[in-house]
Amino acid sequence: MYKTIVMKRICCLLAGFLSFFYVIPVASQNTTLECMYEQCFVTDTAAVKMSKYGTAENGDSTRISKENFLLHCGGSVSSFYSYDRMVVDSISAANKSAGKFSLSGYKGPLGSELRIYKNFGDNEITMIDEIGMDWFKVVEPIPEFEWELCDEWKEISGYKVRKAVCNFRGRDYEAWFASDIPVSDGPWKFCGLPGLIFEVYDTRCHYYYRLTGIRLKDASLYYPDVNAIETNMKKFNDAKRRYLENPALYMSNTYGGSVSFVDPEGNPIDPETLRSKLRHDFEEIEF
Repeated sequence: MYKTIVMKRICCLLAGFLSFFYVIPVASQNTTLECMYEQCFVTDTAAVKMSKYGTAENGDSTRISKENFLLHCGGSVSSFYSYDRMVVDSISAANKSAGKFSLSGYKGPLGSELRIYKNFGDNEITMIDEIGMDWFKVVEPIPEFEWELCDEWKEISGYKVRKAVCNFRGRDYEAWFASDIPVSDGPWKFCGLPGLIFEVYDTRCHYYYRLTGIRLKDASLYYPDVNAIETNMKKFNDAKRRYLENPALYMSNTYGGSVSFVDPEGNPIDPETLRSKLRHDFEEIEF
């Protein structure tokens, strides 16, 4: 069972189906810790101000997106991916084996397609994500976060945690880590501290991660069985911005011809209603 880190129940939600990929195990890479993190990020920086704890200080609290992610870590490799997406992939694979059609009929959040893999042995970090109907992959050296340890301490659910700060690709971050858990890893791309990261957030309070549960678990690391286009982070972010602001134009330019959209009930959607100005910056803003 998970050790509870905060007084909050983590609900199991079956995600609705739009698209999915199957996963294949990398049997030689076993992990020892399964950590649950809550990610909070501001979707409209003009409409809400978020605190260092992922809550709204003022403004429209619905402009704060929240999602649970799993970090499998403890060995030479680790993976970070959406809990809802893990549920979707598991049920999709089971339905496929049973001859059923995907997840038709299920409701709920789809979950982020983002996956982060750290290979400490090869000093590589791999990001896999989807834009439109294509998968993209970015492979880079594991970042040198150049953490500065601070003489500040606090307690989180019985663990003594220490503060560290760094700058990474345009954002200043503060992190709190527990040296009692000697795993040099954390949510998203964060790693390199002498202990597991419990909390980390940028000082503008646009992105926030907190550990909500942890348990020992021997599990194979799963890697998506997809054909992904290799690119770099700047090109990926540029393409993702174009897609989010005008999906119809992006799809038309990418795949050719006109594009139609329908809602889950099959009713047509006017593509013009999908156009919107992106009101937040991505996590990485300088390269």
